[in-house]
Amino acid sequence: PATGGSSQWTTGANNFIYYNTSNVGIGATNPSSKLHVYDDVYETTKLIVQNNNAAALIPSLNISSSPVAPLSGNIGNDRYYIYTSGTYTLTIPTGGAICDIFMIGGGGGAGNNCGGGGGAGACIVAIGQTINAGSYTISVGSGGAGGISNNANGTNGGDSSIGSLYVAKGGGAGSGGANTATSGGCGGGACGGNGAFSGIIAPSSLNVVNGTTNVAPTTTTTYAVLGTSGGNAQTLKGGGGGGSGANGTNATTGLAGPGGNGVYQVVINSFTYNLRTYFTNNGTFGVQDGTTGNYFIGGGGGAGGYNLGTSVAGGKGGGGNGSDGNGTNGVAATANTGGGGGSGGGNYGQGGSGGSGLVIIRQRILTSSTASIELIRGVSSDSNVDYKIGNYGGDFKIISSSSNIDTEYVRITSAGAISNPSGTTSWTTTSDRRIKENIEDASYDKCYDNINNLGLYRFNYIEGINNVNKDIKQLGFIAQEVKEIFPKSVFLNNNYNIPDLLTIDITQINYTLYGAVKKLIELNEDNEARIRRVETLLNLEPLQIDTSNLSIDTSNISIDTSNLSIDTSNLPIDTSNISIDTSNISIDTSNI
Repeated sequence: PATGGSSQWTTGANNFIYYNTSNVGIGATNPSSKLHVYDDVYETTKLIVQNNNAAALIPSLNISSSPVAPLSGNIGNDRYYIYTSGTYTLTIPTGGAICDIFMIGGGGGAGNNCGGGGGAGACIVAIGQTINAGSYTISVGSGGAGGISNNANGTNGGDSSIGSLYVAKGGGAGSGGANTATSGGCGGGACGGNGAFSGIIAPSSLNVVNGTTNVAPTTTTTYAVLGTSGGNAQTLKGGGGGGSGANGTNATTGLAGPGGNGVYQVVINSFTYNLRTYFTNNGTFGVQDGTTGNYFIGGGGGAGGYNLGTSVAGGKGGGGNGSDGNGTNGVAATANTGGGGGSGGGNYGQGGSGGSGLVIIRQRILTSSTASIELIRGVSSDSNVDYKIGNYGGDFKIISSSSNIDTEYVRITSAGAISNPSGTTSWTTTSDRRIKENIEDASYDKCYDNINNLGLYRFNYIEGINNVNKDIKQLGFIAQEVKEIFPKSVFLNNNYNIPDLLTIDITQINYTLYGAVKKLIELNEDNEARIRRVETLLNLEPLQIDTSNLSIDTSNISIDTSNLSIDTSNLPIDTSNISIDTSNISIDTSNI
């Protein structure tokens, strides 16, 4: 209460009740409203409304596969699925699914005859991934074969994948020796350095995360890709295979190289994920380290050597131990591990095979609890229009309420989409003629030219840009180009670590698009008119004249032949067939 007042708090049932009619202050000496929160110590003052009841779940269709996952279970509300070998058809139901992904490629096989150890498969840990509805093929990478014939190389481990969205490369093979020694295979395609892939063809591509290809070992705010290099060889001693968490060890003149260790946890966006406890509650997951007690996965294979006399260790998490005889195989991914590299064979000894990979999918089942604030005039049952705002099952909503009947006006989904479920106009802009002046027609020609000069591009956002839309492949404009044409549509944004970052307001571009369309309509109408004129000219039918009712009066027509002469000099007359009848001719000669 205000200074000088007395506190009058009490309890009733499960509620705290304040009986004083004055204002309540939190940090405020003299509160100026019914609830006044004041802070002059911290940079940010927060009022938190929290609902921690996760008992009620959003109705959700579980993902499924054919054949079914060999192992599955629940972690809290979430469901996990473990795939240890072979191929499966994964079905994501309508609406998609939010999943956490853990996968590792098959381990590489080791070399023959003082050969290098095989590398572990690449390890991918991806958190909060949105997978769209559809069917995807899950492939679990098989372990590479060890070198059998004298001096033979091992083979690379197979890739583990979920369709083309996620690919964890198989581990590199260890090289075979020629009675000398060779380097160990790299872990997960992280080639280069320490003689990795000496004498072996390196993978043609790197890992894939959420459709982004050629991802080298790296860590971002949403995923981690792990992979390392194999160790160098030394005289008659092979190099260790790279583990998913550490490089293979270089050999010395007296000892072959042990394999690199795997991993038991990763740190993503300052949060530590223990692979065994976060992705499964399976008690046999991983290979327990006797010293630390942690459960590792994806260790590199130990190398082989000549007259080693003792084995060298494979990396923690499935890598086989090196030998001066035949190499031991990497541990396969049954129910407990995956992607370990095979160990190198000793003098004329065979290389060990790599262990198979692993794919684990943890499907997030979101809770439907609500944290909201209600703004009520009068009581909630009267006809006054009240409002509710809050977090409803992960979506932010603005709800209008009257007589206890709710109408949802605005929704911002967890994926960043903004909608108006009521079906009324989503956004309005003041546009009355009475508040405008200097009104004149826009130039459709200018609109047409501006749109024609503005490029549209396909692109990927760089890593570290925290967009709501997790699909980094986009279609859109380049702000610098927009600024040249629409300078009023480009603004500075200082919320990122990139100085003078430009953002775009596409309102003016949308209006210009309308003007460009109007210009296209004009051009289309002009072309149609021209076509009609041409068709009229081309479609004229032959002219026909009806003379049935036509009469010509020749009574007043006279022909003057006085000046008419006919030249008959060239006219031959055939009289051969002419006969003259003179029987009736009489000649009167009386007057002669």
